[in-house]
Amino acid sequence: MMTNTRKNIAVEVAASEEAEDNKNLKYHYNMAKSNEQLEDILDELSVIKNNNVATEQRLGNIENLLAKLATKEEVAPITPLASTSTTSIPYDEIKNAVHEEMDSYYNAMSDSAELLSDKTLKRLGTIFIELYVEEIEKYLEKDEKERECKRNVYLQKRKAQGLMTIEQVVEWAPQYSLEIQRTIRYIGMKILDENESVEKAHAILKVWGDALQTITSPKPSPPPTLKSWWFYRWNRFRQMTDKWGLLQWYLVILGIIACVLFSSLYQNRVMDLDRTNRIFYKKVIMNEKRKKNYHEQDSLIHSDSFFKTYWCLEH
Repeated sequence: MMTNTRKNIAVEVAASEEAEDNKNLKYHYNMAKSNEQLEDILDELSVIKNNNVATEQRLGNIENLLAKLATKEEVAPITPLASTSTTSIPYDEIKNAVHEEMDSYYNAMSDSAELLSDKTLKRLGTIFIELYVEEIEKYLEKDEKERECKRNVYLQKRKAQGLMTIEQVVEWAPQYSLEIQRTIRYIGMKILDENESVEKAHAILKVWGDALQTITSPKPSPPPTLKSWWFYRWNRFRQMTDKWGLLQWYLVILGIIACVLFSSLYQNRVMDLDRTNRIFYKKVIMNEKRKKNYHEQDSLIHSDSFFKTYWCLEH
């Protein structure tokens, strides 16, 4: 009987110790959770404090309030009685307190319209214009120096090519007139690259000079010849007959027919004359007696005054 009683007492003591341990663990858990929430809030407040220095005073009040809330939790007994419940501040209450303090801070801030006043905007505009003008002047000064440097280099290269003045052109192209020298200088300045070699530039411009000299003072044309005159007349005839159309071909055909006809007539007469000459040569010249008589008669006709008068009257 005594043994059972001791066992029951030991079980009750163990149960009570276990209950106290559970309560202590739950209390520490709640405390740890509250501490984590407090650390999160403090982290957020530290970020706000770093972003705006003016919030330090208001944040100090929030930190004091959080310190008071934390001290209230620390007052709670480490080993609370079994009959009492653990004391903890709800997260919503802490959150609402922080929001109330932040609202009061932002409500107490001055109106941001002062930052956009006419005086402030005018000053900002003046500062901006002064900085802009200063940067523009620096850029223009730098650009002017670069352009001046490039122009000096360009003029030196043109001087080396002999195109800067008319006097330089006269030195390497004296065979041209002043007008042609001025013209080829202008052409060289416009079409030739400044990096072109001196020899090549002079060769190109002399080609231009020769062409201009041929145009301005051409060589006299040769005197006309009979061939050129006939060629001219033939071209004129073609120009006149181009508008005739079929009539031109008709005339060509008639000309060909006439040439054939006249050539046949001429050929017949030539053959008749040749035949007569052959007969005369065979019958007269080959016979000595007839030949002698022929010469006597011929000399008589050509030497006698009567026949001379007859021939003159006939002609």
